[in-house]
Parts: sequence; C-alpha cells; structure tokens
Amino acid sequence: PSVPPSPLPVPSVPPSPLPVPSVPPSPLLTPIREDHPPCGRRSGGRRRCFGSQTHMVLSELQMADDRLMDRQMDRLESIFREQMQFMLQDSAEARLHEFNIAEQYFEHMDALIAVLGQIAQRLE
Repeated sequence: PSVPPSPLPVPSVPPSPLPVPSVPPSPLLTPIREDHPPCGRRSGGRRRCFGSQTHMVLSELQMADDRLMDRQMDRLESIFREQMQFMLQDSAEARLHEFNIAEQYFEHMDALIAVLGQIAQRLE
C-alpha cells in the first residue's frame, strides 16, 4: 500500500532576517607592510616570505631597542654630570665652610691671646 500525499500544505522556511556575519581576514595572512610583495605559492615560498617578514620585524625591534638604549645612556650621562656638578659644588661649599670656621677660630685665638696678655701685664 502506498502512502497517500498529505492534504496539509508543507510550510516553506522563510530566510533569516539576521545578516550572516562575514569572517574577518586572519592577521597572520595580512602582510606587515603594504609594500611587502605577496608570498609565492611554490614550495618554500611562504616559508621564505614568513622568514623575511620575521627578519623585518626583528630588525625593526632591534632598531627600536638601540634607540631606547641610546636614550637611556644619554639620560645616565646627564644624571652622572649633574651628580658630579653637585659633588663639586658641595665640595667647594664644604671647603668654604671649613675656611670660615678656621678664620673664626683664629679670630677667637687672637682675642684670647690679647686677654691673656692683659692678664699677664696686670700680674707683673
């Protein structure tokens, strides 16, 4: 016995109102620089292309590191010069302070000798 067709209509499925999202391109497949030539599809082409991109990135990182080191060395030299200047200034100020103390000492010694001289004259 064959199955008779159903008298009920089969509803059709309407298309989804939601848009299908597009897949963004992989960042691994996009070239690092616009001027970089596309990779060849022959054997080893992609490997060489990836190697040259890696070499280019490493070169740029090395240059950035060199610039950073140069700036750090300049800053250290500047700090060293400032410290030397302060030390020399402090040293000069310390010598001047010691000179002032010695000058006051001798002034007091002169006054003490004068007083002792007057005492000696009175004792005679």
